[in-house]
Amino acid sequence: MTKQAGVARGYYGIDAVRRLHGWMNSELAKMGAHIDEFQYCPYHEGGIVEQ
Repeated sequence: MTKQAGVARGYYGIDAVRRLHGWMNSELAKMGAHIDEFQYCPYHEGGIVEQ
């Protein structure tokens, strides 16, 4: 579980977060590991992107 305030602030989009998660799992797979589920919150009270 991560907080992705950068999404709310417009620094990067949800697709970038999903690509990062995919990359993380592919790197972990090289060692025989994986993450079962990624959860994130793209909210920040000072954000500029509407939810």
